[in-house]
Amino acid sequence: MATPPPIPPRPPGYEIPLHQQQPQQQPQQQYYPPPSQYPPPQQSMYAPHQSPRGYFPNDPRFVQPGLPIPQPPGQLSSWNEHFFYTNGKPTPIFEAMMWEFFSRLDPQNSGCITPEAFSSFLDVCQYQPEFNIWKRSYKAKWLYAAEDVADAEFLWTLEGFEFDHKKVVRNPANKQMPYGGMPLLTLMGFTDYMAVEFAGDPDDHLGDINAALRYYGVWPEKGPVPRYVLPPTCPLELTRRVDEASARCRKASADKINAQLAKARIQRMAGRAAVTLTSNNIYRYY
Repeated sequence: MATPPPIPPRPPGYEIPLHQQQPQQQPQQQYYPPPSQYPPPQQSMYAPHQSPRGYFPNDPRFVQPGLPIPQPPGQLSSWNEHFFYTNGKPTPIFEAMMWEFFSRLDPQNSGCITPEAFSSFLDVCQYQPEFNIWKRSYKAKWLYAAEDVADAEFLWTLEGFEFDHKKVVRNPANKQMPYGGMPLLTLMGFTDYMAVEFAGDPDDHLGDINAALRYYGVWPEKGPVPRYVLPPTCPLELTRRVDEASARCRKASADKINAQLAKARIQRMAGRAAVTLTSNNIYRYY
């Protein structure tokens, strides 16, 4: 039998690699489930000596390592921290974002924002006029200026929901509305107000948050805020708070009306007494 010819050597470049190189996979974005623990009860939300800019993405107060869940399909985003605890309280990342907005609404760094500035923020968030209390109430009534009427309506809402604020007189020369005044929202009140809004109706307000981030240029490198950083539904604790605040607003409104009626009765009685003292007529009141 003839011996087969030897196999010629393979040309360079045809070597069999020992390990096939696997194609590089794009890292899959992950996010953490919402924090189940509540904020520490004795810890203040705002520490004066700490800047809200100094939050940490892996803050153990609201991140639970070891439980990664793949991000739902959609546009990639670097947001992986939830904005709220399960009871509706804001987490540090939400507080930091609100501080960024607040600093743009308060360029003088006064520590408070005017009703006009807050109303303009709601406009940026695409609020309808009927949900913008100050803007909706900006109408002159009787002897009162439009600004004073709008201030009073906004003030009563802040008082009912117990949002932190200060009260001043806008126009001392104007006739002052009973129980009115110009409210100035603090950072704490601003953050609390928007936390109630955003956590109370997360589906409707997701676009509002992204609109504000784009308009004010806050953290553009993080991309759009995804839906899963907001609560799936309104937390029960927040629903209870809104119900209690609404009841306080109704009671305060009734008290103001009753007080004004009582004041009017006293003024009428005082007028009758003055007439009695200056005339010889005798009046009998039944």
